[in-house]
Order: sequence, then structure tokens, then C-alpha cells
Amino acid sequence: MAVFFAIIILFACEYFYIRIAAHCGLFAHARDCKGQQTKIVNGGGIIFFISMLLYEFLPVTSEMLKPADDGYVFVLAGLTIVSIVSFIDDIRDIKPSIRLIVQLISVGLIYYQLSLMGYSMPWYFVVLFLILGTGFINGYNFMDGIAGITGCYSIVTLLTLTLLDIQFNYVGGTYFIFPMIAAFVFLIFNFRRKELCFAGDVGSISMAFIILFPLSTLILCTGDFAMLTIVAVYGVDIIFTIVRRLILHENITTPHHHHLYQTLTRLWHWPHRVVASIYSILQLAISIGFLCTPMPWHCLYFIITCVALSAVYLLVAFSPRSKEPLPKQS
Repeated sequence: MAVFFAIIILFACEYFYIRIAAHCGLFAHARDCKGQQTKIVNGGGIIFFISMLLYEFLPVTSEMLKPADDGYVFVLAGLTIVSIVSFIDDIRDIKPSIRLIVQLISVGLIYYQLSLMGYSMPWYFVVLFLILGTGFINGYNFMDGIAGITGCYSIVTLLTLTLLDIQFNYVGGTYFIFPMIAAFVFLIFNFRRKELCFAGDVGSISMAFIILFPLSTLILCTGDFAMLTIVAVYGVDIIFTIVRRLILHENITTPHHHHLYQTLTRLWHWPHRVVASIYSILQLAISIGFLCTPMPWHCLYFIITCVALSAVYLLVAFSPRSKEPLPKQS
């Protein structure tokens, strides 16, 4: 019953948000694989945040659908703060310093929630957690550049985390139900020939935050950093892109076109939905292999996966087909 109500509410929220946002002129400019510029409603990923509100407050949600501690209050507080600021940033630009401070505070609230759950860390690990957690959120945001990729990849990641929760019981499997429903609903409006909306910063950042909490909990619960394999496809793309930009002496906080998915869509002219599907299917295959691998072999599997993905990145990124065309002579 709770799932049924969540589907109806989230679909209605997305539909009416698109109507209202279009009326208010909340558009993002995008180019398709042919280079044509279009205006698409921005911020449709706000339903990811709404889905967690439903998880916490939907009246028909019984105690059986909630974790033993009746929700993660500080995680929800951090999600609320970062989602509100990200939504404002979708409407009008906010100073990067303000965004960074808000993200650090939000990640700090995740750490506080983890400490309440009995996971303690030395102070230097806390600092590292804040830096890496904020980096994860921004990296996930950077990957939200083509239609379908955030929704599809997030479903794969949330599904993998759900299956791991069955094994380790580290969060409570129902935590993942509502954001997965939200991602499916979002794809109805986003994963199509003519997109009706983009996720926006509010969508990609809120989803990254939703994933960061259980992923951090899983790593602390198992002591297995190889659990990062379940986000390896994104991770390798993000890290290599940052390194590449540093080598080129570029400001890594400014817009760019060096991500592998951008190369495939801009220079190889692959359709957005095809590239988003490849990223998600590849991560699904890697995650299935990881789930089938005995825990003592996780580290080796993680290393092999990262090496293989790195080779793919380098082959595609430095292929003759990936060279930027020379500007036309006037």
C-alpha cells in the first residue's frame, strides 16, 4: 500500500512540477547529439528528495517498512539542507563557497548519524570522510550531463545496495524503496526521445547524498573498501577526468567536456539514451560479478575492475575519433 501511494504521489509531483516550472521559465539549455540547442525544464530530480520525505512521513507506511530506529533523522536533515540549496542553485547561481559549506555540513550530519549508530572514527578519518563525501556528491553531480544517466545508474546502485543489505543488514532494505521508485518515475519523463525534464543539481546531488549514507555505512559495517566497486564506472570516469583536467591546467570546478560520456555523445555522436544505458548495464554487470565474488576476493576484483575500466577510458578518450575538431577558418 505504501509503495502504491508513493508511486501515485511521486508521479503527480513530477507532472505538476514540470507544468509549474515550465510556466515559471525554469529551463536548462542543452544540446543533443546533433548539436541542436533546446530548452528543457530543470530540477525534475526534486522528487528524489520528496521520496525520502515520503519514506519518513507517509502515514500509511507501517513500522515494518521502517528501520528499527524509526528513520535516520540527521540524514534527512542533511538531505533537506543540501537539496534546498541545490534547488535554489538551479534557479539562480549560488557562490561555490556557499555550496561547499552547505555540502560539508550535510556530510557532517551523515557522520553524526553514523556515530549514533555506533560507528566511531578517529578525527583524521572524520576529516577524510568529509572531504571524500563532499567529493562524491560533486562527482555524482558532474556525471549528470545526459538524459537518463542519473536515473538509470542510480537504480542500479540502489538495487545493488539493497541486495547487499539483505546480506549484511546495515541500513534496512526499505530505505532504498522510495528513491528507487522516484528514479523510475523520473525516467518516465527523462529517458525518452524528447526529454520533458532534467534532474538538475537538486536531483543529482540529492541522489548522491541518498546513496552516500548507505554506502558509507556498508563500508564501515564490513570494513571492506572494495565495496566502492558498486560505483566503479562513475568513479573511474570522475577520477581520470579530474587528472586529465589538472594535466591541462584547467579549473576543475568549471564546466567542461572531458567526461567519457561527453566524448561519446559530442564527438562520437552516440545517442544519449544509448550511452546512459551502456554506463548502467556495465555497472550492473560489474556489480553482479562483485555480488558473486567471495568476500576474501573482493579487493582483487576491485583492482581488476578499476584497471579494466581505466583501459577503456584511455582507449576511448585518446582515440583519433575523440579529437576535438579544428575551428573552421573564417
